Amino acid sequence: MQMTEGEIIRRYKHAADRRKQIKILAELNACPKETIREILRNAGCDVPATGNRYTAAKKSAEADGSKRKQTAEALKAEPPITASTACQPSQPVDVWNIGDVPGVIITLTKDELERINRDIAGMETEIELIQSTIDQLNFTKKELNAFLQKAEGRQS
Repeated sequence: MQMTEGEIIRRYKHAADRRKQIKILAELNACPKETIREILRNAGCDVPATGNRYTAAKKSAEADGSKRKQTAEALKAEPPITASTACQPSQPVDVWNIGDVPGVIITLTKDELERINRDIAGMETEIELIQSTIDQLNFTKKELNAFLQKAEGRQS
């Protein structure tokens, strides 16, 4: 495995074609596609089914038909949406409901936070080095200006 699980998940989520991305990730990591699918499923990602796309699409369409009927009936029973209620959640939303977060997500979040902290520390070190170089160059500039003033004063 060449990539961390976090990298695999991130690349999968940002892929334009997730089905193809699974194959690409498997090739990049020199592992079976099922290993990539397992990592993604464990992280709570919606992984497309394997096998014949036509059969999977047909089954999905059949399932959607019954879901559509249920949704239509539920919508008939709900009160109409008005401008004042359009953006209001029907129930309070707990944005940080940590109890429902899978352990792998917490681990990935910690890993990402550690990476960000390392990046920041590295950049701060670079900034200190750059500032030190600027200070040295400014000192040299002052010395050279003083030398030129003295040299030009003697030539006059």
